[in-house]
Amino acid sequence: MNNNELYKHPFDDLSIAQNIQVQIVNESDELQKIDNALNTYIINNLRFNLIDKKNKLESSINHLVEERDNHLNKSLSSTLDIFDNEVNNNTISCESLGYKALTSIASFIITHQIAFKNSIEVQVKLSRILSKGISKEIQNVLNPLNQHQKEW
Repeated sequence: MNNNELYKHPFDDLSIAQNIQVQIVNESDELQKIDNALNTYIINNLRFNLIDKKNKLESSINHLVEERDNHLNKSLSSTLDIFDNEVNNNTISCESLGYKALTSIASFIITHQIAFKNSIEVQVKLSRILSKGISKEIQNVLNPLNQHQKEW
């Protein structure tokens, strides 16, 4: 045995510990880079999935709004057809349709104005009915509707 094998300098252990510490730091940095990349991937993947779901929901909502508007237009158009036929055939006057009926129609249209603003058919029928000489009292109630028609 030589002296070098028996004697270890205290700095040898310190040097080994420092080398291990450098390895720990390097591997920790590498682990952090991998963790960051993984988080970025997860976030981007989640973002993509959420954007996809958002687009599908918007499309579904737009379809439902369009379907609702079509049903509202059909419903009002049918109701106006009945009134229009009665008024045009002189079997009933606008006055006898009644204050409540006309105000209900006006209120319904104002409430759902977005659905009806693109429906020329509904506007024409309503204008024809309302032009048949209704009283000032009913005209006053319908003024908000007439204002909406001008905006349309």
